[in-house]
Formats: sequence, structure tokens, C-alpha cells
Amino acid sequence: MRRQRDPNTAPKKPRRRAITVILLFIATPLLLIVGGCLLYWYDNRVSQLDIPTPAMPANNAYDDFVKASKLASGMQHPSPSTLAVPNQPLSAYAAAYDDAQPMLAAVRQGLDKPCLVPSNRTAWAFMGSKNASFRNMARINKDCADYEARIGHLGEAMDIRLDGMEMSVMSLHGANLIGMLVSSACEAMAGDKLETLLPQLSPQELDHTAARLDRIAAKRPPYSDIVLEDGYSSTASMIDGFREAAKQNPLKSLMDSDDNASWEERRKNLRLQFTSKDALCRQHLDYFKACAEEAKKPYTGKSNVPVPVLLSQFLDMDQMSEVISGGHRSYLYAEAAETILQVETALYRYKADRGRFPATLAELIPTYLKAVPDDPFASSPAAPLHYQVKDSGRSFLLYSIGSDLKDDGGRPKLRSSTNGGDIVAGHLWNYN
Repeated sequence: MRRQRDPNTAPKKPRRRAITVILLFIATPLLLIVGGCLLYWYDNRVSQLDIPTPAMPANNAYDDFVKASKLASGMQHPSPSTLAVPNQPLSAYAAAYDDAQPMLAAVRQGLDKPCLVPSNRTAWAFMGSKNASFRNMARINKDCADYEARIGHLGEAMDIRLDGMEMSVMSLHGANLIGMLVSSACEAMAGDKLETLLPQLSPQELDHTAARLDRIAAKRPPYSDIVLEDGYSSTASMIDGFREAAKQNPLKSLMDSDDNASWEERRKNLRLQFTSKDALCRQHLDYFKACAEEAKKPYTGKSNVPVPVLLSQFLDMDQMSEVISGGHRSYLYAEAAETILQVETALYRYKADRGRFPATLAELIPTYLKAVPDDPFASSPAAPLHYQVKDSGRSFLLYSIGSDLKDDGGRPKLRSSTNGGDIVAGHLWNYN
């Protein structure tokens, strides 16, 4: 016989299913929340990436340069170039020159010391006030040199300009990209009109100038060091920023956003919250290290270092690549100008001894140059600066091909020009 079900007994399976559904309904969100919290914690861990901190010299020339900048800011008589008033009388230059003597002495005191700009390893601060004061000091240095030239002290004028160039080159040690651009601007102010002094110097003054230019060139650090320093300082800034963000309430970090932000920006912010900060920092530093290695090779124009995919989701890597490439162009321009100055000085020393300029640069070796220098912009294989003697030895044409890597026959490049041009002796730095 078929067994009859007791009507007072409730079915067990449906009840178990209901309990299972309820538990899943409760547990699934909890598991998602716990999993999300664990993922958020994992992705927002403070990066343990090792950022080296260089040891500062015990007797750092940078301290003398900072002291000089403070002395410059306290001058009683402002230097004419620091004022927006053109055509100042000679007396204004003389008064500023007298006030600037302590500044000039502080700069010279630092020139015989090692120099290293203090590294920034905890926050990305570019010492903007110091950068401005260094530019102010460069203007005063230029005015002091102009004053010496106007009263006929050409050797003294040359030395003041070379002091400014040497300080600028020394300040590249430990500098990041922005610091390099500031130093390059200061070097350009020191080098402006320097070429006009060369034909007027005595043989002894030319010999002294040649020795100083050699010394300055020996102090210039490679561009790869500057790129690597920028990588260290900017990565340290990223780590510091992520560390501060990690201290905030996670929900606040997720919910806070600009009221005017687009949905794409909001989604980008959400992706960032659940992206490994350690991976981002490592990719960032690795990218700069690769760019530094590329900078050791012959210049070819735009950087060819691959852009990290993960990093490019949150940073404008195309712009960063252009900044690094643009910095390389600025660096090589200064190096090319300095190299041309060394050769120009050798040419004038040769003429002072023999009454004419040489037919080739090879004639300068070994008395006036150790070797014919290569054009910093020349790609592989390396090529020397271009040189032509003119007017039966009475003049010459000397130039670098410049950042477009094309020989324009010695046509000077103008800043406003879109048709290329070369870096030409007689037109260094004053091409605007």
C-alpha cells in the first residue's frame, strides 16, 4: 500500500532551500564587501620601493650659492635688469655693481667646492622661491659684467660671466628637470654677449678664458643623471601622495570628487582606488630609468621609450615624454653652445699667435685644443662641429646642426622660426 503523508508534517526541502537562499542573500554582499575591502587595502598599501638619498657634501657649494642669492635680494640699489625700466644710466649700473660685491664673492667662494642640490625625497617641491632668486642673481651677474665691459675692464667682465656659467653648470648636480631648466636659463643670461668679448681680449685673457671653459665643461653632469633624479623625486612625490591618501577614510576617498567632474573622470578615480599603488610607483620609476638609459645614446629627437600601459591610464604620458625630450633638447643646446665657445676661444688664440684663423679645426690640435669636439647633436656616427674659414683667414663660420638634426649651412636658428636652423657661433643664446 502507498504510504500516506502526515498532513501535520511540514516539508523539509523547501524550508532548507529558503534558508540557503536567505543565507546566500546575506553572505554574498558581505563577502563582496570584505573582498572589496581586502582588495582596496592591498592596492593602497604604501609602496616599499627603495628611493636612494645621496649624501650631501660636507662643504657644499650650493650653500654658498643660496647665500649669494640672499645677498642679492637684500641689495640697496636694484640691478637694472631686475627693474622694468629700460635705458638705465651708467650710474645705476655702478651703484648696483658696488652693492653686488658680497654676492659675487659668495659665488666665487663656492666655485672651488663640490656642489649637489639637496634632493627632495619626501615631497615634490621644486623650491620655487630659490629658483626665482637664482634667476634674479643671474640678472645681477649679467649687469655687473656689462658694467665692467662698459668701463673697459673686459677681462673682469669675462670672468664675471664665466662665474655665472660655472655656478649654473654646478647647480645641475642633483637637479631635476625643472631645476635644469632654471639653471639653463641662468647659464644663458651669463653667456649672453660673452662672444662679443672674445675678439677684444688679450692673449693672456684668452688663455685664461680657455682654461675656465675647460673647467666648466668638465663639471657638466650628463643629462641621464638629471632624468634619473627627476624620476626619483617625482616617484617619491607619488609615494608621499599615496601615503597621505591611505590615511583617509576609504569611503571618503571613493565618494569625494569634484562636483563638476565628468563621469569619465569619476570612473577614472574609481579605477585608481582599486589599482595597485606599488605597481604604479614601480612603473613610473622604471620608465624614468629607461629614459635615462636612452639619454646616454646619441640624440635622435623624440623619445622612443615605450609608455607603461597601466601608468598611462592615470597620467598624460605623452606629455611627460615630450617634457623629457624637450629637456634633452635644452640640455644639448647649452652643451653645444659651450662647445662652440671653447672652439671659438681656441680660434681667437690661434689668430692672436698667427694673425689669421686656421683652414681647418685640426690645426688647433694640440696647442689650442686637445681634440676636435663632436657636435652634441650629431647622431651615430659622431661628427665634429662644422667649420669654414672665410675671407682668406679673416673670419670663420662655426656651427652645430641643432635639434632638427639637419645641416642648414650655418643659418642661425631663430626661436620664432619654423624652418629649422643651426646653432651658430656669434649668435649663441641671443636668438630671439
